[in-house]
Amino acid sequence: MTTLFIDVETLPGQTDCARVQAEADTKPPGTLKKPESIAAWWKEDGPAAIEATWRKQALDPAQGELCAIGFATSDTPAQSIVRARVEPESSCAICGCC
Repeated sequence: MTTLFIDVETLPGQTDCARVQAEADTKPPGTLKKPESIAAWWKEDGPAAIEATWRKQALDPAQGELCAIGFATSDTPAQSIVRARVEPESSCAICGCC
């Protein structure tokens, strides 16, 4: 019996829309109630939270992008297909936010 091995590598969305969506999806902690505290959070922790939200897109099939696939069988050598840097998986025209 032949066994198939597959490895998929993903990235967060690479369009400007992906960054816009990450910012829209980022919210301050629910424990912050005062407007001053929320504003301070956005100033101090907001950029890092937006970056973390954007990076998590790599694990979301609706937002992340496929960049490489590696595959092999138990009786063949491993092979890979890697997307070129200039080859986008999607464009902003799809979501229309940009």
